[in-house]
Amino acid sequence: MLGNSITHGAAWNELLGRSNVVERGIPSDVLMGYWARINDIYKLNPKIVFIMGGLNDVYNWTPVEEIFTVYVRIINGLKARKIIPVIQSTTYASRIYGKDYGGTPETNKDRNREIDKLNKLLSDYARKNSIEYIDLNSLIAGKDGYLKPELTWDGVHYRAETYKIWSREVEKVLTKFKL
Repeated sequence: MLGNSITHGAAWNELLGRSNVVERGIPSDVLMGYWARINDIYKLNPKIVFIMGGLNDVYNWTPVEEIFTVYVRIINGLKARKIIPVIQSTTYASRIYGKDYGGTPETNKDRNREIDKLNKLLSDYARKNSIEYIDLNSLIAGKDGYLKPELTWDGVHYRAETYKIWSREVEKVLTKFKL
């Protein structure tokens, strides 16, 4: 499980009921951070890597095209080593995220639009390259384009129920690959 604080927020071994899951989420990490530590991932010799990232990049106003380029570099590195990559959608912020430091529903909406652009690039890339894509936003976002408030404790980080939703999707992919 490669990601940022959202990935880091779960005890994945317990959540999935498996002892062979390694969580590599670092709070506040961006895709270039993932790339900088990709050799540590390779050393683990995983069969499959679930990647979720981009939210922190978007909140730093990194252009979507730059985020996507690094994402593809990570995916290609995994594939070159016969590791199955699984792309997971970059999830939205809620209306309230960041209110303590000036975040507003309007600024979050702008960032969520950038997340939509990134997810479109990622889902198209996944489809064209026969890569699994888990669209978490379709399960945890409201019709208003924000993360559902009942699924987050601070506007972006997940509550236990959200991790259960996510883990069911991960388990479907693991089952598909007989892992």
